[in-house]
Amino acid sequence: VTSTSLLMLSCLCLTLPTMYASILQSESQSELNISRILSIALVISYIQYLYFQMVSHYQLFEKPKMRRGSSILIRRTSDQEGSLPQQQTTETGGSEDEEGEAMPVIISVCILGVSCLVVSLQSEYLISSIQGVVDDMNLSKEFIGIILLPIIGNAAEHYSAVVFAVKDNVDLALGVAVGSSIQMALLVTPVTVLIGWAMGKEMTLNFHPFQAAILVFSTLITTGILQDGVSHWLEGSMLMTAYFAVALIYYFEEPYVSGSL
Repeated sequence: VTSTSLLMLSCLCLTLPTMYASILQSESQSELNISRILSIALVISYIQYLYFQMVSHYQLFEKPKMRRGSSILIRRTSDQEGSLPQQQTTETGGSEDEEGEAMPVIISVCILGVSCLVVSLQSEYLISSIQGVVDDMNLSKEFIGIILLPIIGNAAEHYSAVVFAVKDNVDLALGVAVGSSIQMALLVTPVTVLIGWAMGKEMTLNFHPFQAAILVFSTLITTGILQDGVSHWLEGSMLMTAYFAVALIYYFEEPYVSGSL
């Protein structure tokens, strides 16, 4: 519920500048100020979310752990004469979900730093090659940036979510999937606006109205599916259909037309 509420909050803050600019036909300076102030508010909300998740209410996000070592299973049996039930104990060999030793912090930080450096370099090459793909395959930049690149760039994350779901760890699977969307909406997008502000670049939260509409409807269908905490194949099919509908629109968009989506 908390995650879906944050998605709705981010949807509100990201679409208001677009509605303000499109309906009221405001001046660029007002639109810029609104975007910067809302970006600060979104970053603060993300920091509060991290504090809520890791400090104040961390127990809500923890998976119940089985005790280490042997556990005792108690089974009550009764004889045919209706005597009092007796307790029969059975020892088991411990939890199947015991985790191995954690990697040292220094090694983890070094691996993370090297991975970020490699990913940033590869991202530069990937972005520079988009125009060639547009020319050769006659695809729009929006289809590549909104549909293809997220599938390729988040392949490991998607795989992890599927693996957790197959192992019946739905909470962790949803945490991976929804957590990424929260991070992009509450952190990455507003921080980009704030970095542009620091560099003297006028970056706003005024997206195309079509993109704002997709954001609203995608958030609504995701919230409706996740709010009951139960998952089945039909809900998965609904999400895939929604994604297919968005991809279809961008696939048929002309790559060299004005007023792109």
